Amino acid sequence: MVTGIIGRKIGMTQVFGADGAARPVTVLKAGPCVVVQRKQADRDGYEAVQLGLVEERPARVTKPVAGLYARANVPPTRVRREVALDGRGGDPAEGEQVLASLFAEGDQVDVTGVSRGRGFQGVMKRHGFGGGRATHGSMFHRAPGSIGQSSYPSRVLKGMRAPGRMGGDRVTMRNLRVVSVDAESNRLVVTGAVPGAAGACVVIRRAVAPRREPVAPVVEKKKRKRRASTGEDGRWLKTMTCDVVNERNETVGAFELDDELFVGPIAAALVWESVVHEQAGARRGTHATKTRGLVSGTGRKPWRQKGSGRARVGSARNPLWRTGGAVFGPRPRSYGYRLPRKVARAALRAALRAKLEEGAVTVLSAFTIGEPRTRLAVELLDGLGVTGKALLVDVAPDVNLERAVRNLPDVRLAASSRVTARDVANAGRLVVSRVAAEHLARVVAS
Repeated sequence: MVTGIIGRKIGMTQVFGADGAARPVTVLKAGPCVVVQRKQADRDGYEAVQLGLVEERPARVTKPVAGLYARANVPPTRVRREVALDGRGGDPAEGEQVLASLFAEGDQVDVTGVSRGRGFQGVMKRHGFGGGRATHGSMFHRAPGSIGQSSYPSRVLKGMRAPGRMGGDRVTMRNLRVVSVDAESNRLVVTGAVPGAAGACVVIRRAVAPRREPVAPVVEKKKRKRRASTGEDGRWLKTMTCDVVNERNETVGAFELDDELFVGPIAAALVWESVVHEQAGARRGTHATKTRGLVSGTGRKPWRQKGSGRARVGSARNPLWRTGGAVFGPRPRSYGYRLPRKVARAALRAALRAKLEEGAVTVLSAFTIGEPRTRLAVELLDGLGVTGKALLVDVAPDVNLERAVRNLPDVRLAASSRVTARDVANAGRLVVSRVAAEHLARVVAS
């Protein structure tokens, strides 16, 4: 399916929302467009369509370009743009039309156009320089100021902001909301501003990275089921039951989890934050550059102060020299930061709940491996039907178990007191001993 359309900017206005607030919007004439050429992967290396904007008066084109339009059986157009396909099917053929009905109210779009040209401008308007004093006699009002050293290096450094041509650039405004669609007159109304003057050509595409709207958490009030026991406050508790199996995957008991720990939506954002925190702590910040004091070399002057005809230099380790030290280079640092304990526990609770809902948690009565043999660990996992990445959790991992699984690349052993949300999320299957499961339940409940 086509992901975009060609249009022209009509102008800006304002609309009033349901709450009475005025919002600035831009009115666009989107299409109608025709498919001039179809790009194919086997011939062109990628999938796309070349659209032409149909206007009242056909364009005057050269004979080679006229043959391109004649093959698609469409009139010549002044504006042609390529638009990608999303690969979901329904791709238009050459000669078919693409209309403004491609979008719907509430969609997010990216609008690309050419900004207004401002001509040659100074540094105050182009880069926002503050300028000098406006008093009489200062002789420095709107000038750019110093642009480099005189004697050395005797050149303008790269990246120096200076006066020059301003505007006329290709600009993309992202995640503009479609307010209304008029399919009859081929008009779109989008929120915010669009680059270019009135009548300028723009390309309207579906948002590449649409902004997620914040959603208020919904807390469901669940009815409490009566059971044989009550909590410390006298409330009736509702529990979730998991089967406890032995090494042959035979059910030998049941393990109960308080359902109050798993009420509400899964907090995926907390899991992400916990994973980023752990990865940041493991990052090695050993990158460094030599400063002036670390560069090898003598401390004496390369040549005498005066009489040589060259500029005065105090040291060959000067940062201006090619062999000198770095001024603002990277320094060794730690990327770790503190994560609140409540956030870490909530992330672990969310990760465990996701695995429970996937059915990827196995509660084992106990890990019993008599010898530190990899073969015994493989037989244990095969008996439980565990394949792929697995995380084994025990309160105090046995030495034999630790040595038996360390040669298995996809199996990781961890103590229940050291398990994090990253460990749970990275594992495809979670095998927990009953004692470790009770400890994890107490940890996430605290």
